[in-house]
Amino acid sequence: MTYAEESSFPCGSLSIGVLVLNYNTWDLALRALNAAIDLEKENVNEYVLFDDGSPTPPPGNIDSRIKVVLGHSNRGFARALASAFSAMTSDIVVLFDSDAFPLVPFSVQTRRRFQEDPGLGQLGFVTQDQFGRQTESFFGEPTQWSLILGQALHARVPKTPLQTSKLCVITGCMATRAEAYAQAGGFDPEFDFLDIDVDYSMRMRKMGWKVDVDHSITVFHAGGGTPQLVRH
Repeated sequence: MTYAEESSFPCGSLSIGVLVLNYNTWDLALRALNAAIDLEKENVNEYVLFDDGSPTPPPGNIDSRIKVVLGHSNRGFARALASAFSAMTSDIVVLFDSDAFPLVPFSVQTRRRFQEDPGLGQLGFVTQDQFGRQTESFFGEPTQWSLILGQALHARVPKTPLQTSKLCVITGCMATRAEAYAQAGGFDPEFDFLDIDVDYSMRMRKMGWKVDVDHSITVFHAGGGTPQLVRH
């Protein structure tokens, strides 16, 4: 009997899996998964660590509830993420960056949100840094003005209220319905770190799925961990 089979879930409830992508950050990736296990234990059906061909082998003290999937080569974030999702078996996949980890229990509320709204395809969480300050985990869809003005000038333009119909959430801490993921075509491997989030949320809405944020679920994510500038 597997760990997921030993868990007791209400009949007909959606299954939830936690996924963390790793490339040579074993300590951070395991911190994320261990934090999820400490908070959730039997409330999550599967915990998966997908390694994108790290040059260093996995440590020997990994919790037996964590399934480690080893990639044979380093394919980059987007392609590795697509492969990682194919290793998941749950109805709802909760994705954390390796440098993020949950601060509060999340499975019950996540399962409730998706079960109560069959049209919900993607759910973002709220993030904060080590000082308790909120960091960016969701934002508005880019407009023609943001593209014309550029990031620096557009940041000075007075902000209008964020519309749910234009909402984009980061892949570093979110949940997505496996059915919606498949219909939207998954993550586009041609995009890089800073574009894959926008593209996925936009395609999710284009396929008729809702994108939303749950402000009751808080995740640690300081941000700025990607060594890349937007202009690149």
